[in-house]
Amino acid sequence: MGVESVTSTKTKVNVEKADQILSRYALRYVRFLIDKNGYLRAVGEKGRCEKWPLAVPTSVLPKKENYEDEEDYWHDVEQICRETDGFTVLLRQLAGCIESPMTILAVRSDSDTDSSAAYLWRIEPGAEQMQELDVYDGPEDLGEDD
Repeated sequence: MGVESVTSTKTKVNVEKADQILSRYALRYVRFLIDKNGYLRAVGEKGRCEKWPLAVPTSVLPKKENYEDEEDYWHDVEQICRETDGFTVLLRQLAGCIESPMTILAVRSDSDTDSSAAYLWRIEPGAEQMQELDVYDGPEDLGEDD
């Protein structure tokens, strides 16, 4: 089971402000790209989209050199991401520098159980709140990461 796709609409962005915000976060399972025309979009990381997108402020990241095993490091980082709701906080901050609404969609599926799930985030320019939608179809709960 894994996230097969993370995609988004493109939105015009204040490039300097967006770069400042994005530089303060470590991302997992998602990347934000700004093209030469100043449009922002989200994409999944190739080969690493196993779970919902995560973000954590770099100021609270554990020191990687304190870990012998990289898997243990990323496990702890993912736990911090969930505890701080970092991806949602990041999107709220990005709302201050986008010029049009942005929708991000992540899709997960499990062919063994014939189940699927999707999560949608929609941020509006300047909005403090955003819309989130969790859609599930299948015999087991795919909504929470293991």
